[in-house]
Amino acid sequence: MALVASGLTLWAWWAGAPVLGELWFNLDPFSLNLTQAVVQRYLHPGLWDAVLLPVLFQPTALVTGLLALLFGALAWWTRPRPQ
Repeated sequence: MALVASGLTLWAWWAGAPVLGELWFNLDPFSLNLTQAVVQRYLHPGLWDAVLLPVLFQPTALVTGLLALLFGALAWWTRPRPQ
């Protein structure tokens, strides 16, 4: 029963979580538009639509959590090893 209640609580929290693109737009819409223009004009037009746009539709907590795990793993792998 507690597991079901926890699952429902997480589901409700996840459904109401703000997406990354919405948060970025609320904080600084100019930089979001500038980033889109730079990526489409100078890198590759398909990169925005195929890669970055789906990331912007993900919950902010998920994206920042995955970035934290990635940078933590990089820091762990590149730390000096004791001799």
